[in-house]
Order: sequence, then C-alpha cells, then structure tokens
Amino acid sequence: MSQPPIHRIRNALVRSSQVAKLKLDATFLRRERDRLLMQLGEAALTLLDSGEISEHPALATLLADARALEQRLEDSLRQIDEIHQETATPAAG
Repeated sequence: MSQPPIHRIRNALVRSSQVAKLKLDATFLRRERDRLLMQLGEAALTLLDSGEISEHPALATLLADARALEQRLEDSLRQIDEIHQETATPAAG
C-alpha cells in the first residue's frame, strides 16, 4: 500500500534536511582541508628555503610561481609603506 501524502512530505523534508547537513559538513571539511594544505605548503616552502629538503623537479613550476607571487606581494607592501611615509610626513613650507 502507498504512503499517505503527509508521510511522503515528511520523508522528503527529512531527506532534504539530511542533504543540507551533509553539504554543510562537506563545506567545513573542505575549509579545514584547505587550511591544512596551506600550512603544509608554507612549511614545505620554509624547509626548501632553509635547504632542509631539496627541490623536486615536479614541483619546480609551482615553486617558481609561489616565489614570484611572494616577491610581488613584498613589492606591493613596500610601496604601501612608502606611500604611507610620504603622506605622513608634513610638507615643509
């Protein structure tokens, strides 16, 4: 015998709620994974820079890109500091 409409609606709501919770859990897990991968990458870069581990050829492009971005970031931050120093100094007059 078929379920009454109210039971079908209830079951659909329960399933929908389960899917929503699973999606939320997946989002949190993805964020945690991304955070840990970022920490892993930063730790690996520190070890590479200190010479404690050697550069693997398969990672050469990623490493070069990361270093180039780091340089661009440092340049931008230096320019910001320079602008702040220029605007903070009162004009002689």
